[in-house]
Amino acid sequence: MKLFYIANARIPTEKAHGIQIMKMCEAFVKCGLEVELIIPKRRNPIKEDVFKYYGIETRFAIKTIFSLDLLGIKHIERLALYIQALTFAFSVLFYSLLNYKKFRRSILYFRDEFSPWLLSVFYKNTFLEIHAFGNRFNYYKQLFSKISGFVLITQKAELEFLKLGVAKEKILTAPDGVDLEKFNLNLSKEQARERLNLPLGKKLIIYSGHLYNWKGVGDLAESSKYLPEDYQLDVYGRDVERDYADEMRVLVKSGKLENRVNFKESLPMPEVRNLYKKYRVMVNMASETIDKTMLEGMLFGVYPVTTKGNSEAIGLPISLEHDDPEEIAEFILQGKWKEYNVEYLQNIVKERHSLSALISKMNKYIKDGK
Repeated sequence: MKLFYIANARIPTEKAHGIQIMKMCEAFVKCGLEVELIIPKRRNPIKEDVFKYYGIETRFAIKTIFSLDLLGIKHIERLALYIQALTFAFSVLFYSLLNYKKFRRSILYFRDEFSPWLLSVFYKNTFLEIHAFGNRFNYYKQLFSKISGFVLITQKAELEFLKLGVAKEKILTAPDGVDLEKFNLNLSKEQARERLNLPLGKKLIIYSGHLYNWKGVGDLAESSKYLPEDYQLDVYGRDVERDYADEMRVLVKSGKLENRVNFKESLPMPEVRNLYKKYRVMVNMASETIDKTMLEGMLFGVYPVTTKGNSEAIGLPISLEHDDPEEIAEFILQGKWKEYNVEYLQNIVKERHSLSALISKMNKYIKDGK
């Protein structure tokens, strides 16, 4: 059986969703599905072969189709976003109609907001993966009767969808999975710190992810002023929201925290896999989804300090009660998280969040629901 994975994403990308999309396609192939990934044609500074960039050994078809890419042009950022998404959606529709018989017999898996509206009119076996939903439940409600199933990332989203009348059998709650085979778990923390020239005497805290307002990076930086001077926060990620990133740097400078909050660039994918062993605690206050970086860090014994909802979805034993800078610092200083060692955190990921377990669950779900 064929599965079309439709994702409105720049591929390859340095962002975490890129590797997740590619790994899911690879895993679906290993489950016996014929996979074709459909992505938009976008301007891309990364010229490397996509399979080589992500270290994907299993090949599958990738179809790049037209989208009008005006992203990056000043003063029309929001408009450009909608233009690109809509032109991609109509291009997907046109491509599907040219291959109507093939699409009609296949499973359509969307990681996109607009194309499901168009294609669900013509095809039945449609599944939509939803990450950040914000206040757009009414938007998705219009699709409830048209989509075969929804793949949600958090229990919070599942509860909201159930309240809006979605049948439970049409919902699969499945947070992003981690490919356990791709991580080297043998390097000591001291060796990892030496490799990247990091101080052995500092108590290091990591944030890994781009600088988005909704991920609460400002709260992380502000929490540093409530920590002793031997604590250091390392922020890895690109300045996606430039104004917000500038605001963070002003906050750090005005608080005289320059020596305790370090803004670093994103690392290439192979280096990211070696990054986490330098740390014992990670802070990430993403409000709507579980960042995969938290799960990856747990494989190396990094305890994620995150929102109460995220903690429950991950399966963490202890968590914050409120998402404010002072409580973040207090939670770190209390040190109760130190009671949970590498093996404990690894087992949570292996049992609840491994990519193989996720794909097995999703494969059964979409085949049963088609």
